[in-house]
Amino acid sequence: MSLNIVAFEPLLRVMGLKPTLARFAPKSRFRTLKTILLRDSPLTSSLKADFDDSCFLTLPVEADIETWCSQVTLQLHAGKLRYSGVHLAFLSNRCALSVVLGDDQLKVIIGSDCIIRGGWQLFGRATVFVGDCTTMGQVRLIGARADVVIGDDCQFSDEVILQSSDQHPIFDLESGLVVNADRRSIWIDRHVWIGRRAMVLPDACIGAGSIVAAGAVVTQEIPKECLAAGVPARVVKQKVGWAREFGQKPPQICGDTIDVADND
Repeated sequence: MSLNIVAFEPLLRVMGLKPTLARFAPKSRFRTLKTILLRDSPLTSSLKADFDDSCFLTLPVEADIETWCSQVTLQLHAGKLRYSGVHLAFLSNRCALSVVLGDDQLKVIIGSDCIIRGGWQLFGRATVFVGDCTTMGQVRLIGARADVVIGDDCQFSDEVILQSSDQHPIFDLESGLVVNADRRSIWIDRHVWIGRRAMVLPDACIGAGSIVAAGAVVTQEIPKECLAAGVPARVVKQKVGWAREFGQKPPQICGDTIDVADND
């Protein structure tokens, strides 16, 4: 059994993600894709769990499944043995990634030409979208009752933590109510550089082209093209840009596009 998904924007709709995220996929949106049952893929061959007919894996149509999945490892959480509604889409084959599946209805898209290393833990119907050409060192992502969006051409240094929500309930002892049960989010726009050992916490929003300094803790909005540092992170310089290599110029970020300037 398979879904008839042959393009990126229909994939977003099927996974319940916003169609506007296609702006972070300048390469992926023009690729032809194929979707198979997750249980028929190498990702689940060694797992003693049942993935039903609503669990899928999406890859580029030209991908060799064995090779494409060889660097991704799925793990089960706390003895859970039956899954439904899990949909994973890997459009890059350079992902040394371990993913813990903690619940049903988990959705993940990793865009084209990404390099992703680290460990992700997904719970509570989490969704994770990573745009094209984003690179991550050893990044730990905790997605729980949250939606995480990372734009295209972002750079994450080593030991970065993305904590999209609290992992345990916090109670108001007078009322007995849980005060942190709302769904949360992390939004990182295109061409953002996150420094070593930085932390990005629930409901943080980082604007396009910005830089988060090493060791910073982001708890709120950082405007575009700013340098933020400290605990909690604060803007220390505006109108900054960055490039991946010395000798290059920073890209011009104009609305929904990135124009990469010619090298010096």
